[in-house]
Amino acid sequence: MAEDIQVVYDHLIAYSVFAVFTFLLTILGIRKRSGIARLRLLSVIPYSVSAALTTRLYNAIQNRRYPRDFQPYLDRLNASYGILAIVSVFAATWAFLMWIVLGLIKEKAQGWEKQRRRSSFYFYILIADLAVATCLVAGVVLSSTFVPWNMDHCGNPTYGNSKFISGIRLAYGDDDNWAACRRSLTIHVMAAVTVALILLQGILLLPWVSLPNGIRYAIYLTIRIIRRPSKQTDIELGDPEKRSKDLTEEISKQIEQHPHYSDLIGVLKSSQDLVITEHLEVLAKRCCGKNKGQCWACDGITCDGCKEMTKGIPMPRTTHHITDCYAICTGCYLLKCSSKTAALSAAFNPTNLSLQHDGCSRKQTSTIQEAVKLCRGCAKLTPDKIRGIREDREQKLLAKTLVRRLLCSMCEKPMPKTKRRWWICGLGNHECHWAGHEVSW
Repeated sequence: MAEDIQVVYDHLIAYSVFAVFTFLLTILGIRKRSGIARLRLLSVIPYSVSAALTTRLYNAIQNRRYPRDFQPYLDRLNASYGILAIVSVFAATWAFLMWIVLGLIKEKAQGWEKQRRRSSFYFYILIADLAVATCLVAGVVLSSTFVPWNMDHCGNPTYGNSKFISGIRLAYGDDDNWAACRRSLTIHVMAAVTVALILLQGILLLPWVSLPNGIRYAIYLTIRIIRRPSKQTDIELGDPEKRSKDLTEEISKQIEQHPHYSDLIGVLKSSQDLVITEHLEVLAKRCCGKNKGQCWACDGITCDGCKEMTKGIPMPRTTHHITDCYAICTGCYLLKCSSKTAALSAAFNPTNLSLQHDGCSRKQTSTIQEAVKLCRGCAKLTPDKIRGIREDREQKLLAKTLVRRLLCSMCEKPMPKTKRRWWICGLGNHECHWAGHEVSW
């Protein structure tokens, strides 16, 4: 029996050393978002130690003869330690297989995609990890109904489960305080630490976990029913519902700062005293020279004498949505779509352009290389405001297109505006949840 006690001590010491080391490296990996595959390989060692001790105890339980009144405890004993033994062996094997699979995924990634991308594959790994942790918890909870958590109770004849302890000692021929009850308690501690390690490695996977298409469709459909869908931003100038009764002073201040085509339209639409007799575009044609052009930002008419060529304008973020995104129907999205998922921040903040297309941002040009033609009003604005005017105009033009029937890019079935459209970015092959793709209802 002293030899069995020494084996338990050796297992406990080896498990504690490797478990603490794995704990520290896992916490470091969570902070740096790295080492997923290597930590899986390292966790094989403590999992194997726990599996060896649990399997040894389970085999010993099967080979012992117990008193007749011990049968109620024996059924729970076989069930609990059978679960712990099988799951512990599976946990060690699963960790080794995941080290191979995750390492191969990292090696096959090339170029700027060398960093891990969000995928539903990590979701299935996380589900398997949670299943292993749940089974370990179930085994510990079942055995805790007759095995005390306090080692002092293992030698206390007044303890509530003294019949169980007496039966174990009789079967083992054990009169000391160790090999029977305390071996089981040691396995409980190992199982609890194993659950903590599995959950920590699950947290390490969370940044790359993506829900499968079917689950995400159910979530978005539920949100769509509960909450009104995002609509096109109202960029009409001089909206009568939003203007106050007296805008004379505010409009005058804006005109004094930078006289602009859109400001003049705002004055004409907001004032009760002015009557529009001719379109402002016709007025601009009569005032300017023969060679007419349009402002790159606001699309206002300008001549060669009024235009200003400007460089360093940021690329409009709406341009890539218009040129690179394509729509598919719900059936193709669930059955045929193999695109990557968008970031959660982009999916749940669809009106924020800065969060969209983040995965393929490295392939996009940050600024326009050539000089663009601007009117004098737009030329006085900052580059970001110039880009904002262009984005508002492109979004308004896109809204007029979306009310028409579109064809699914995969099955070419018509999709009216009342039908759900799933948008995919052709540049980065990922989903796009920008609100500008939604149709105004």
